[in-house]
Amino acid sequence: MGSNDKLRIRPKYLKKNVVPKTPEELTQFIRTTDLLISTPLKLTSALESTDLGLKKLKYLVIDEADKLFEMEMVPQMDKIIAHINEHCEVTVQKAIFSATMQPNIEELVRTVLVDPVKILVGIKNTIVSSVEQKLIYVGNEQGKLLALRQRFKEGFKPPMLVFVQSKHRAKELFYELQYDGVKPGLIHADMPLHSRDETIGQFRRGEIWVLICSDLMSRGIDFKGVNCIVNYDFPQSIVSYIHRVGRTGRAGAKGLALTFVTAEDVELLKPVANLMKKSVCYLANNDRRAAMCPTGCSSSSRQRRSAGRS
Repeated sequence: MGSNDKLRIRPKYLKKNVVPKTPEELTQFIRTTDLLISTPLKLTSALESTDLGLKKLKYLVIDEADKLFEMEMVPQMDKIIAHINEHCEVTVQKAIFSATMQPNIEELVRTVLVDPVKILVGIKNTIVSSVEQKLIYVGNEQGKLLALRQRFKEGFKPPMLVFVQSKHRAKELFYELQYDGVKPGLIHADMPLHSRDETIGQFRRGEIWVLICSDLMSRGIDFKGVNCIVNYDFPQSIVSYIHRVGRTGRAGAKGLALTFVTAEDVELLKPVANLMKKSVCYLANNDRRAAMCPTGCSSSSRQRRSAGRS
């Protein structure tokens, strides 16, 4: 496909007004569509109600496979793959992508492939070396806000993504930063789609410098030039950490990932610290002591913790 410079791809995103309802609309749909983009739910719903003309389908691409092959999503994926296997006139080439892949998910993925070829880019389940990773011990909840404001005071190069655990936490932080002169924005899963699209557009246009979000933004959306991500709330798993940090340092660019650590996060800290070492990332002395000490108790971190309580 990529060898012809004059090739023009005609993509469509599957939604209600795109689904063909008559034979004439189906003919037009097939003739004008090279690439169909859809979520599993929308595709299964469409296949149950109409003909999408998939008989001549050549390629099936599944992105974020580690999520789409989780147990709650498997029934939808089974329907899609069964339909393709039953109705397609040619052998469909399947390409499955994911930044992370747990062994049980990989085993399940292999059941829908024939003689698969596995391609690894870099080291499995690590962070690219172009991203500088830092653990910052902040002591307690108040210390997080102090550390973030200190980063702003020292100077930072937007755009920046700040990850929190919930929409409630996102709203709280957004209100705290509204008057800090950093042009904050807010996005979470419960926002209407048009509001999310507008916020994403503002972030891409540079109208928002600091976008506060939940793990919703750690997958699927490609932002060019995110210079820094901040794990304001500690990620609850290695998979979450990898996907969050993966928003920066894309396509060979340099990136910075800051992860705030409190005393309550110590139990989650060791896997992340090990991953940082595996990713050819060298911890600073204070960060190394925080990673090794059960209470995160280097002298400088104790000072930061005391400052966070004042």
